[in-house]
Amino acid sequence: MGSTATLIVAALISPPTLASTTPPVSVSASIGEQRGVCGQQANWPKFHLDLGNTGYNACETQIGVDDVSSLTLAWSVRAGVVRGTPALWNGRIFVAGGTTQLPVATIVTAINGRSGSVIWRRAFPHTDGPSSGVAYRRGALYVGTNDYVFHSLDASTGTQRWKVFLGGIPGNAVAAGNRVYVAKATGVVYALDAKTGREIWQSGGYSEILGTPALANGLLYVGGNNRSKLHALDAATGSEVWSYETGEPISSSPAVSDGMVYVASDDTYLYALDAATGGFVWRRSLEQIKFVTPPSPAVAEGAVYTSGMGVVQAFNALDGTPLWSTPIADQTGSPVVANGVVYVPGGLEGGFHALDAATGEELWSFTAGNLVTDPIVANGMVYAGSLDTNLYAFTLPT
Repeated sequence: MGSTATLIVAALISPPTLASTTPPVSVSASIGEQRGVCGQQANWPKFHLDLGNTGYNACETQIGVDDVSSLTLAWSVRAGVVRGTPALWNGRIFVAGGTTQLPVATIVTAINGRSGSVIWRRAFPHTDGPSSGVAYRRGALYVGTNDYVFHSLDASTGTQRWKVFLGGIPGNAVAAGNRVYVAKATGVVYALDAKTGREIWQSGGYSEILGTPALANGLLYVGGNNRSKLHALDAATGSEVWSYETGEPISSSPAVSDGMVYVASDDTYLYALDAATGGFVWRRSLEQIKFVTPPSPAVAEGAVYTSGMGVVQAFNALDGTPLWSTPIADQTGSPVVANGVVYVPGGLEGGFHALDAATGEELWSFTAGNLVTDPIVANGMVYAGSLDTNLYAFTLPT
């Protein structure tokens, strides 16, 4: 590690608040890679957990409606300014953050998920901070930086495996098979060889892309900004299979579940489409201000959950019937769902909320020092990063 990177890492190193001394765990196993395949440990390898971006952890059984109100802070670790979702794999949390001093560097940290002890840290100076969260796949991490570079790191050590200059800001990665898919903000989608970073295909002309692609049944779903379309691409070739135009740009991430794709548009509506054909099924109002980017929906147990400017909503996934609507005194981020609880990160006020998935009743809340990013819920723990430079971990009291 160079002298500049060493100094950057040293500035962040401090023992976790309320941490124990549990030893690091191995990342070599591959338990529970797919949603619904529950092993001894559940994993959360990317934004909204699975390839379809559903944000639903069917494996969580420890924290539920009856006891989520008892969640307490287990530990917090300085991780830099965290804007994206961390990844969880075999008990390790991988998080990317930016330094608060100029020139801004990117810090990637591996943390023991139970104790909060730091396993390793790697600094990437002069990268203007991370442009994405972290994705995990087969011992590798994938993260973008604001200097237009997309990186692959060894998950065991943090050593860089390869990097690719994309000429645009990379978003969250989607890794499957031997490929990793990533879209850059200037409207180009790439399929790269996961081992080498070699380009397999690229597909452009989709205007600005801000959301995370979803992958299901051989199709890659990508929302476009300026052209206001949701695109379905052949994941093997990058060719467009279908597109659907909404009234305004699509800045959020689509979610695919049970043959349907759900996407929130800047026109303030949630759309449900046939995932195979793009055929319209239903749309419902998000009760939002127009031109304010809505967060990405979550899909769980026959319901779609949305959030945004001061409200969290639930809809029947089949026909869009409204189930409930709960006011939240904060701008809210993308929800996730686990064991009957909807977790909703907050805006600049730092709110973080847990609601009953069946009724919308608020059951728990926490206030961080700044905006809270999309959370992870697994193995009796809840994790969330924040712009206040901390990664927080919550658990039930013993």
